[in-house]
Order: sequence, then structure tokens, then C-alpha cells
Amino acid sequence: MLYFLHGLNGSAAEWTQFVEYFKEKGFECEAVELQEGMNLRKIRFQDYVDKVVMKVDSNDIVIGHSMGGMIVQKAAELATIKAGVCICPSPPFGIEMKSISILSQIRYIPFFIARIPFLPSFSLAQNHFLNDIPLEEAQRRYAQLRKQSALVTYEVLRAKIPVDEKKVDCPLFFIARNNDHIISPRIVERIAKKYNAPIKYLDGNHYIFSDIKPIADMIYDDIKNL
Repeated sequence: MLYFLHGLNGSAAEWTQFVEYFKEKGFECEAVELQEGMNLRKIRFQDYVDKVVMKVDSNDIVIGHSMGGMIVQKAAELATIKAGVCICPSPPFGIEMKSISILSQIRYIPFFIARIPFLPSFSLAQNHFLNDIPLEEAQRRYAQLRKQSALVTYEVLRAKIPVDEKKVDCPLFFIARNNDHIISPRIVERIAKKYNAPIKYLDGNHYIFSDIKPIADMIYDDIKNL
């Protein structure tokens, strides 16, 4: 089974084309709706990890984008899986993500304090992960995003999640995007190095769902012989 994990403000629906692609290749697939059944005022990152760990076994490959890529790393530490693929993944503790300035985060402090789920502004999204997308398409993509837990957002953006790489005993594969303004190739390189894992590069920004085939082909090349 292939499990697909979305990012902070994403949803399982984003993976529809990936699921169709890999089903045609003969894989069973499930895009996990991480927020389903969760109270966004109370959950922590580990709640998402626990949901995934309860699903997977040694025959499964877990594929994650952004926050989902961080969940892949944690699931590989805590569970036995066949492999993991991390696309523009959020970094674990010890690898800082400094792309969003403190100044641009100030407006969200009340949400963090009150634990109110929120969605970043369109301007922040456009600058950091919808860059290089025509305005109308960026607005349409932004309208599909969802609010996220303030606690989870804080944990992910401040790289609060530790992973013991010595406990990761499955292959991990990493994909970076050359014009990613929020999780740059340099950050992905540092994460891949932590696990002595291979990394590949593609053109494009952090938002991977506008043209899925190059990434899907790359993932398929990594996992087809496992």
C-alpha cells in the first residue's frame, strides 16, 4: 500500500492525481485525511504521527509532502515500513527553517496563544509556497487550503520534532524543488544527510500539485524495485 500524507494546510484531496497515477502502475493507494476526527484546538503533531503509525506495516510505503514529509520521518522511526518518500519535507529538530521571517509571523501570535486554528494570509502563501504561479491560479489554489492547528503549525515551523535517525531502518528518499521559497534545497539536503539518504531535484516551487507527473515519475523510479 502507498500512503500519501498532505502538508500543513493541505488535504487528502490534493493527492487525487498521484493516486490515479500509482493505481495505474498497479499500487494500492490511500491519501490520508490527517485532520479527520481531530479537534484542531487540542491536537499536537504527534497525533498525526499516531494516526499514520496505526495504519502502516512493513509492506507499506509512505509518501509525504511538506509536513507530511516530516510525518514520514517520524513514522520511519516509530514503525516498521518498507520505505518513505519525503517531498520538500519539513525539517526535524536541529535543522532550522528560517524562510518565514519573525516579522511576518507576528500577526499570528494571538492564534498561537489562544490555540485557534488558522490559515496564513494569501500574501504570505504567495511569497513562500505559491510563488511562480500565475495570480489567478494561485488564488484558486489558495482557496483550496484549510486551516491548521496553531499548535501543530508552531511545532512544524519551529522544527520542534526530534527524530532519532539510528532508529530509522528503512530506505528514505528525498525530493527538493529548486525554487522552493519555504523549504529550500539546502534544507532538504541537510535532512537527507541526517539519514544518509539520496536526494533528487526538480524545478518548481513548494506547491507540487500543479504538474504532478515529473514528481510522480521520480517517486516511481525510487520505489518500483523495492
